[in-house]
Amino acid sequence: MIWQFLAESMLYSLVAFSLAVVLPLLPAFNMLSGKELSMINLLDVKFILVVGLLLLMVGLSAGSYPAFYLTSFSAVEVLKGKVSAGVKSKGIRSTLVVLQFSISIFLIIITSVVYTQINFMQQQQMGMDKKNVLVIETGHRLGNNGEAFRNALVQQAGISKVSSTVNNFPGVYSPGVMRYGRSGGDHFVGVYWADVDFQDVLKIEMKDGRYFSKDFPSDSTAVVINEAAAKEFGFYKTEGQEILHSPNGSFVPAHVIGIMKDFNFESYRDKVRPLAIFPYPISLGNLMVRYEGNAKTVIDNASKLWKQYGNSNHLNILLWMKILTNFFVQKREWGKC
Repeated sequence: MIWQFLAESMLYSLVAFSLAVVLPLLPAFNMLSGKELSMINLLDVKFILVVGLLLLMVGLSAGSYPAFYLTSFSAVEVLKGKVSAGVKSKGIRSTLVVLQFSISIFLIIITSVVYTQINFMQQQQMGMDKKNVLVIETGHRLGNNGEAFRNALVQQAGISKVSSTVNNFPGVYSPGVMRYGRSGGDHFVGVYWADVDFQDVLKIEMKDGRYFSKDFPSDSTAVVINEAAAKEFGFYKTEGQEILHSPNGSFVPAHVIGIMKDFNFESYRDKVRPLAIFPYPISLGNLMVRYEGNAKTVIDNASKLWKQYGNSNHLNILLWMKILTNFFVQKREWGKC
């Protein structure tokens, strides 16, 4: 009878898990969690082992009470009707019922809080379009083939723009001390290096002025700042404005050609801080690719080109899409492909 009770309990757990997998609940879970799980993920060896251990624990814990308590009665006494539930038995049942409902209520509350938080993060405006952007790291490993790789990548179907950056995004290359003559004193500003296509890839709006352009050779000594930096320096128009920065230890001037609207280049937990973007004319570093259509096709094509132009068969690609909501919670929240 003990084995029968335990087996039935584990069978119930197995049926519940099977229904959860078979029923069309996976898309709803992906939408809620911001993940991209599929049936293939459920066939992973580690996942199967964890699920098997979980089913065993749930089955044993749920079936242990009827298995060991009910089988402790004498069959003869039960048939004679001499066995009755005592105060102790009622107390145990009441405790288990209260515990069960308490856990259920707790899980419902937690689920509601998580759903509200994820919905907030997905709907929150970042100041840029983060959908359909692919990031390819460690472009420096391409060596002299960096420019050729980028040109070949742009020619691929579904790819509209490719931007080169010196550091990973989100984040900054390094904070720097800058000066503005009229405000006096030093200002602590985040520094980011990007090429002329950065704005088009992330679709960041300009508050005033313009972004870098190949049509203006003088942009090599220019700078684009965000609204937070403009507020820090004390001006809101780009005309005639100039700041001093120290890329090599000594301060050099850079004329301000544009003010971008504030966008989240760090976590949502951090207030948007002053940022200065300087021109990055090299095709190496990290690449941000704006694409249209199927993400898997774009990744497969990029992988083939990497193997063709690179020195390694490994391509460290990060896919940045709307479903990857972890970006809003942590500083480096990207889903690896």
